[in-house]
Amino acid sequence: MSESKDSLDSSRPAWQRPVVSPEWELFRATQHMSWGDLKNNVQPGVLDMYRSIELGLNLQKALASPKLSQLGEKHGKDLVCRLIGLTLTVYFGRLTINPEAHWGTWRLRQTAEWLFETYNHESLRDLMYAFRRGQGRFAQDLSTIMTEYLEWRAVKLEETHQARSQAMA
Repeated sequence: MSESKDSLDSSRPAWQRPVVSPEWELFRATQHMSWGDLKNNVQPGVLDMYRSIELGLNLQKALASPKLSQLGEKHGKDLVCRLIGLTLTVYFGRLTINPEAHWGTWRLRQTAEWLFETYNHESLRDLMYAFRRGQGRFAQDLSTIMTEYLEWRAVKLEETHQARSQAMA
């Protein structure tokens, strides 16, 4: 009887803790934050999660990520807007002269919702990548940063397409 018990135990894979991505952890942490917390009191651990995502970010990952509209359908617009708000907070926090430091919570939320509505066919990683590319440079209008990013992305995609076409020829 002990032999059959031992054989059952050895055939069952050992339980392993699931690997949780930084994206999922960031999603969970942001879910419980108020807009005031996003504006004034982002915890260092949340910023570390954001930076770990940003560190490994590239164009391929941005393109492969779910679009804002898809995230909104699955998790709700408010949560996705909070993540966008965190992205804005990080972007403005990196500016040496920060004219947006006087933004209120309402304006942060309004801007995050505007980005969600305007760029809902882009991914959250696209926004992160766009603002990282604009790092250290203040843009009076955030659509300038997004337009520059989307134009840059289009050029990169065209270059990739041309290179693949030439390689196949």
